[in-house]
Amino acid sequence: MRSLLITCLLGASITAAACGTHSPTSPTSASASNATTTTPPTPTATSGATVSGTVVGSSAASSVFRALGTTMTVSVTGTSTSSVVDGTGHFTLTNVPAGHVELHFMGTGVDARLAIEDVAERATVTITVRVNGSTAELDDNEREDPNHNVEVEGIVTAKTGSTLTVAGKIVTVNATTTIVHGSTTTTLADIHVGDRIHVHGTDAGTSIVATNIDVQNGEETPGAGDDHGGDGHADVELNGTVSGRSAGCPVTFAVSSTSVVTNASTEFADVTCASLVNGDRVQVKGARQTNGSVLASRVEKKK
Repeated sequence: MRSLLITCLLGASITAAACGTHSPTSPTSASASNATTTTPPTPTATSGATVSGTVVGSSAASSVFRALGTTMTVSVTGTSTSSVVDGTGHFTLTNVPAGHVELHFMGTGVDARLAIEDVAERATVTITVRVNGSTAELDDNEREDPNHNVEVEGIVTAKTGSTLTVAGKIVTVNATTTIVHGSTTTTLADIHVGDRIHVHGTDAGTSIVATNIDVQNGEETPGAGDDHGGDGHADVELNGTVSGRSAGCPVTFAVSSTSVVTNASTEFADVTCASLVNGDRVQVKGARQTNGSVLASRVEKKK
């Protein structure tokens, strides 16, 4: 009997029933009641942005590119984030870091980089990129943050009353909208179809209500549109790189997405119509037409 009692006192893990006696509170049950339950941490929502887009250009969107089964990829420099560009030119990148972002396009005959500035956390960015060889240019750029603040950058394709169409989006301009061209404040009347603009506004469901509009127009000299030629069209000056050159002469091309048209009266300096190629940096002087294009009176190649 003495041996059994010693065993029960020393063996805390032996139950009272095994010892032939009943204890109202055993050491084991007390420990269990005081145990701390650890709750797994709740995963935090990702702060990365989503960048989706469409690649266009002779190197990526042509039927030849797709027929060859060539794969193009786009990645975010400095991260492991990447996406395959599908046969229709579309791609989607998730968990893209905020701030300055560089996209790297790689494929057969393609090694190009594109910088996107000021990407916000959890923003949705939709872009159209023109890729050709080592060149990537941004055609359209639309952004929306979680608070429904929207940015749209692109060419004005339609203008009706107080609304503009940019990158397929309807932009509403009202009395509180600020419109600038460089350092000059301007008005809706000075925005034309074919102009490149950058819109800041809010998503109103069916349209974007613009708070600020920056008229870009391919580095057009501020104030140049204040003068007019004899035909009543504004005289403008463009500085930029030639893209989208047509075959033959007279030639048409684009400078930062502004269409430039030449004719038999166009003067060429340090370059000829026949020798002008995509990638040349030029200064164009001419008259803006009603469709937004510029009829060039002079095209000068710059070093």
